[in-house]
Amino acid sequence: MPLFDRTTGVTANWPVVASYSAYDDAERAVDSLAGAALPVERVAIAARDLHVVERVTGRRTYGRAAVSSGLAGAAIGAMFGFLLGLLNLAEPLVASLWLAIYGALLGAAIGALVGAATRAIPSGARQFVSRRSFDADRYEIRAAPDVAARAAELLGRDRNARLFAHEVRA
Repeated sequence: MPLFDRTTGVTANWPVVASYSAYDDAERAVDSLAGAALPVERVAIAARDLHVVERVTGRRTYGRAAVSSGLAGAAIGAMFGFLLGLLNLAEPLVASLWLAIYGALLGAAIGALVGAATRAIPSGARQFVSRRSFDADRYEIRAAPDVAARAAELLGRDRNARLFAHEVRA
């Protein structure tokens, strides 16, 4: 039985032994199964009724575009400057540090200009900044048929679980 089936999902045919409303509770349940020497490589946590939540954190202004692109440019410039400085045979460390500083400054300036310029071009791009996260209504503990009955028995003492022991055949 494959652990990952691209057509039906990771554990589509494994029985559900417990269900939790919070991921942390499901994680603790798997930890308890591991502590009881159950082969946890035969257990999975499956998120059900998954939702994407996008929280808008603000407007995408010229300043934000310039700062975020400037930081990316600084990191790239510092990396290239450091690597090029290592090619200096006389004093590679000193040359690398100075070139990294100059590369960071130049990269920040170029990155900020490019970021502000791309923000100024009307391209229909989003005019806001946001963060995405995933949330699920419940998290199911699924176990391979050969360990499902034992997993349900071990999780039977957990007050946070909604158990499915009646569905698991020993």
